[in-house]
Amino acid sequence: MRVGVLGPGGVGGLLAGALQRSGTEVTVVARDSTAAVISQRGLRVDSVSLGGFVAHPRAAERLEEPVDVLIVATKASGLKPALERIDTAPDLVLPLLNGLDHIAILRERFEPGSVLAGSIRVEADRPESGVVVHTSPFLVVEMASRYPAVRPAIRSTPELRADLVTAIEEGCAVGLAEGALDVDPARAIGELERAHETLGSSMQRDIAAGRTPELDAIPGAVLRAAARHGLECPTIERLVAIIAARAGIASPLLAR
Repeated sequence: MRVGVLGPGGVGGLLAGALQRSGTEVTVVARDSTAAVISQRGLRVDSVSLGGFVAHPRAAERLEEPVDVLIVATKASGLKPALERIDTAPDLVLPLLNGLDHIAILRERFEPGSVLAGSIRVEADRPESGVVVHTSPFLVVEMASRYPAVRPAIRSTPELRADLVTAIEEGCAVGLAEGALDVDPARAIGELERAHETLGSSMQRDIAAGRTPELDAIPGAVLRAAARHGLECPTIERLVAIIAARAGIASPLLAR
């Protein structure tokens, strides 16, 4: 997935850094001086949830190449001049700035159906160009659209669907090794296919509410059972580590 981030401030810089570190192709769009700093030194993130790291997204004064998603994270007052730096039509536009009026502006500038309504709850700041400080453990992004065609769920996003399917397959393999007689990944995936688009999990709700998710009790138990049978569950391990970092807790992998 290719992601553009317009405005690498506290919000945009944090998301650009986290996405680039996770392997996403990210282009940061900023004023020439800011783009130069990020190109030369990278984007330094100091986060209570994600730790400290330096990401190296591509930085440019203008966005000329196509992207799958454009995250708009400017100040509301700077939105219109910032949009002049965008010379492409993203498949999806996710605004994460204060207020409501910007949605109409973005739907005039881009295909209306491509513009989501979005919000972010986070405490992040940019003390200087190329530096982001994330000072609270919560980081929640929500998005919605009245256009059904742009409500992609995990099931329909190729990269996330691949993780979902692989995690189910790994979990079912562990169940069979533990002695379960009727464990079928295809049936589990079929059940999810028939579920409603807004399906969520208790762990997802716990993290959104700032509660400690049951990582040890749920995937932790699967990973411990896998270890007993000499099975590898790399997708589940990777997702557990990501969730633990997001929740600001120790990964159950460390306790095995």
